Amino acid sequence: MGRLNKLGITTRASRNAAMLHLAASEPPAVFASLIGISIVAATRWADWTTYAAIRGQLPAGTRRCGNEDRG
Repeated sequence: MGRLNKLGITTRASRNAAMLHLAASEPPAVFASLIGISIVAATRWADWTTYAAIRGQLPAGTRRCGNEDRG
């Protein structure tokens, strides 16, 4: 990733999308073994896939980015 970033090619979004897809399609133990991370880290990735799925189903008016005035 470092060499591509130095050339102005950002890779983090693509990497994260690929990781989320793999985490959603494999059990955490298999995911962890495939990419060489702990099962705890793989479970956290799997938890993010659940969050993203729920977040994507919300109507547009109910999404908050965290910087609106809530008062």
